[in-house]
Amino acid sequence: MVGNTNQTKRSIMNLRNTFLLAPVLLFCSSCMHTRSITEQYIKTNIEKHTPLTTSSIRTYSIYRSSVSAATTTYLELTGYKFDGTKGLVIGADRYYRSRAKLTGLPVEGMEVTYLQLTVAECQAILEQEPQIKAQLRAAAKPSMSEEVYQDYTVNDRLFMSYRRTTTSSQPINLDLWIDGFKYSVPAKTFTKKLRKLLTY
Repeated sequence: MVGNTNQTKRSIMNLRNTFLLAPVLLFCSSCMHTRSITEQYIKTNIEKHTPLTTSSIRTYSIYRSSVSAATTTYLELTGYKFDGTKGLVIGADRYYRSRAKLTGLPVEGMEVTYLQLTVAECQAILEQEPQIKAQLRAAAKPSMSEEVYQDYTVNDRLFMSYRRTTTSSQPINLDLWIDGFKYSVPAKTFTKKLRKLLTY
């Protein structure tokens, strides 16, 4: 009889924990779905749609931020080929977590900043990225509480930046400043995929 009572208590506790955990799992799963914010821009602003005709476009995924309950920004970079032209589209959303938490509504396409880069601008990024990294490494070591930045301006809406502190001798992330807001990407992955885009 005692054994059955203990087993019943454990079953009730497990059931209660399941009910308590369910909303958390539901919230996390809604935040962690795959996004595709650049698709909308590419399909509606780059690809041309003429009535009673067909069209075709190719896209190449370069980078997508990881999405979780702790996400505060979201960045997506997608290359494209259309009508003999190749380029890169950046979709940047700095309000991802706050909107999802406050409204619980789908967030795709809501107030996203879009930036379109030419092949020449992509090539300049690849050429200048190792240069600013080398310049930062050659600069005087930062003193206590000091930070040193080395930047390259791509256009009037985008510049990229490496940052060095007293505790970081080799930067791992490359900061992309888009319309005055910072988005960090893993430098090695970003440059590797961007290089593939140019030969794509």
